Amino acid sequence: LALTGKLDRNISSHWPDPVLVFEPDPDDGPVLVVKRYRVAESNQQAFLQAMELVGRSRRRTGAVRWDVFRDGDSADGFTEVFALRSWGEHLRQHSDRLTGADAQFEQRALDLVQGEPTVEHLLPPTVRSSPPAGANQSATHEG
Repeated sequence: LALTGKLDRNISSHWPDPVLVFEPDPDDGPVLVVKRYRVAESNQQAFLQAMELVGRSRRRTGAVRWDVFRDGDSADGFTEVFALRSWGEHLRQHSDRLTGADAQFEQRALDLVQGEPTVEHLLPPTVRSSPPAGANQSATHEG
């Protein structure tokens, strides 16, 4: 781990904006973000080590819970899950809480992944906001 005085603390908006089929209220929550990765067996130990820094980043930027799970049905499947108190908290992760160091931590993990990870945003079923103008039907995206 690098010394904290040498970490890039510049704000980084490297996550794409979430695209949902409805528009949650900023107070809606909790929010669960589920990110699925494929990792070759030869890279799995290094991936899990890299993900420890990603986990610290997620918690520092608003996650109240963070875990990585191994997929019991797939030798190369790993799932990252992190929870936030509200949709607004997650949007603040996207817009103004991530730093250059966070981007570097994520890139270390992504360099060990096969293909693009998939991301899901899960909200309580009681969220009843109307669809945003021009919304598409995909609730999956990066970030």
